[in-house]
Amino acid sequence: MEFLQCTQQVSSDVTGYGFVEAARFEKLDAMKFLYKHRRIYPHSINKAFELTGSLMILNFLFEKAEISLDAMTEVFKHVTESREVWLKSHDTTSFRRSEDRIGIIKFLCNTGCIPSGMIDTAFVRAATNGYVNVMAALHDAQGLNTMTINKALIYHDHASIVNVLSTKPGLSTKMIARALETAASRGNVGVVKALCGKQQLPSELLAKIVEEEAMDGGSTRLIEALYDRQYLYVDPIADGLVNAALLRIS
Repeated sequence: MEFLQCTQQVSSDVTGYGFVEAARFEKLDAMKFLYKHRRIYPHSINKAFELTGSLMILNFLFEKAEISLDAMTEVFKHVTESREVWLKSHDTTSFRRSEDRIGIIKFLCNTGCIPSGMIDTAFVRAATNGYVNVMAALHDAQGLNTMTINKALIYHDHASIVNVLSTKPGLSTKMIARALETAASRGNVGVVKALCGKQQLPSELLAKIVEEEAMDGGSTRLIEALYDRQYLYVDPIADGLVNAALLRIS
């Protein structure tokens, strides 16, 4: 590279191409050399930003140049997809460090350049598909809408999501209770157990859910999970139905 640089015969187009390829294959030293000795045009810098899978290179480019919003949102869109999609994005010859993925999400969010609506959309997509690590990274991003977090907790039946969200600040007991009712109505025992184990919920609420499940012929596994909490039931008829449902388990 030093020899070719001295010849002064390498065109700016070839230099830009080399810069992008160096980013693609995580050759940071080569990128630094080219950036120092030749003028790298914005389109090559932004293309390099989109193609690299290295957090270190993203930091280098962000510090050295003004990255376009389009390039940043393109990276954000890919990195918040499934791990498999991200590893294969753009080109199978590109290097993709799976261990850098979460760091890249946090880095992009911390720049303050990613629109809040895009962060919300990525969060909902991660909740829908059960991408727990992506959700945890996005949750810590500034600008994530509280309503989006609540919806993810209530409407997406993944116990792993409950385990992540219920440890984060900003979730009220009311929202936890609503999520519990939704999970119970869907017969999702894993989510019910996870929610019950995270916060002290009103005994009246749990009793009400058990009674309704018993009367409606609901999930015996769900009834058993809640009944193990040893809450008392005011209605003896409902209590009898619960006991009858539990007898069917044994």
